[in-house]
Amino acid sequence: MHPEIRSLLERTIRELRRQANVEAIVLDAAVLLEAGWNDLCDVVVFIDTPQADRIARVQAERGWSAAELAKREASQWPLPRKRAAADAVLDNANDVDHAARQLEQVIANLKSQI
Repeated sequence: MHPEIRSLLERTIRELRRQANVEAIVLDAAVLLEAGWNDLCDVVVFIDTPQADRIARVQAERGWSAAELAKREASQWPLPRKRAAADAVLDNANDVDHAARQLEQVIANLKSQI
């Protein structure tokens, strides 16, 4: 699935790993698991966002309708399956600071394992 994108990801990751100042590489991809790109990742984090918030964001940022979001999500793994496949889950039902604190904890846990 998406072999050209995978090749680009592999090349970009290789280049970034050569740079001394890069501490982490983040892949933000809705189809990360479906495409099998999770094997390029040390950790997969699922950001759990309520449906109403997802709809509001794609309407504001991309001009999509709720129906368009539903159509796109229907072509992906169900959210519970993505959540179950993740190494960590962030609750994005509150404010940005709450999500940021959770992410900081995930990063701290990862650093403690190195």
